[in-house]
Amino acid sequence: MSNEIFKGIRENLIWPKTKELDIYHNRKNFAAWEITPLKNFQNKKFREIAEYFVSWGILAPSAHNKQPWIVDLDENEKNLTVYPDPKALGTSSDKYGRQANVGIGCFTANLSLALNAYGLTPIYSLQTNGRHKTSKVQFDLGNIHSGYLVNTKILELIKVRRAYRGPFVEGYEIDEYLLEQFKTIASNEGVMLKIIQDQGRKNKIGKAQALADMAVLKIPAFRNELAGHLVTNDTNETRVMPGNTFGLNDEEAQEVHDALISSKQMPGHFAAGFPRSDQEGVIKSSVAFTILAHNQNENSFIRSGIALEKIWLMCQANGLGVRIMAGMIESPLHNLALKTILNEMSKYPAVFACIGLPEKDSWPKSPREQIKF
Repeated sequence: MSNEIFKGIRENLIWPKTKELDIYHNRKNFAAWEITPLKNFQNKKFREIAEYFVSWGILAPSAHNKQPWIVDLDENEKNLTVYPDPKALGTSSDKYGRQANVGIGCFTANLSLALNAYGLTPIYSLQTNGRHKTSKVQFDLGNIHSGYLVNTKILELIKVRRAYRGPFVEGYEIDEYLLEQFKTIASNEGVMLKIIQDQGRKNKIGKAQALADMAVLKIPAFRNELAGHLVTNDTNETRVMPGNTFGLNDEEAQEVHDALISSKQMPGHFAAGFPRSDQEGVIKSSVAFTILAHNQNENSFIRSGIALEKIWLMCQANGLGVRIMAGMIESPLHNLALKTILNEMSKYPAVFACIGLPEKDSWPKSPREQIKF
């Protein structure tokens, strides 16, 4: 669980450019991203400090931007508990809770790194409720009053991190030392990182990803769920994905949303475009990677999420974009194909993603639901 690996990150971020698009100005559903680091916590109450650290946690990524976390604060015991929202479990896109628990892991990574940024050692435990097949993460916040800002870089990375769904610069090579850092991050969380660099396997996986996309887009329940999250760019909602996060303009976002929410077929150029875009994303990436768990349970998914977010932030620090590919994991047939290509039949894929140098110099953020105690 060590965060020592983040001490050597570079000062100047290459990607994305920090200039924000006008669309975010004065939008309440994007206000969470405007958080400003505090120097210390003088004259702050415990509840205020805990809320401040949670504000860094909620900037974590989650599938469909569901933000599947519930956060409880116990002021008497000085602890904070994070666990999956039952509404985020068992959905069409996440029947077994993998995505929700990976999201909890990403939240946990952000919160632990934010504590580190204030010279505090994150102390947390993962607790499983076998009866309800859920897990929770409990943080000991007993000493947060003593924190003072010692590392602004990691907080800056959390603020600029975003999902990238644009094209990669083909042929860009990632330094082997950085890839070893990624493996170390995964190993520290008790999971395995399998990196795919050779073009032959990337081509196979890219084709499988496109087929997985086409398969899930034909499932009515999945389409209905996706329609509730992929919305128009002028939305005031918080737990959604504006169309521009997929590279869609206002008209295109409305057209796709309307098609998903109705029984009619997706417009042909979009129905083919999404799978093709994902396929090219894999093929043209510098590397594709899979986080593999040794066990298929909630704690393994949470630890996979912790590893994912730390790898993601390390990518941001080095000017690299991360593109998540969920279809390969959720579709049983394509999940099996992925395990076969990786020659890891006894492990459980928890995350599949691609890394590369973005062609676009910026990319929109997703809105966030702020948490107040």
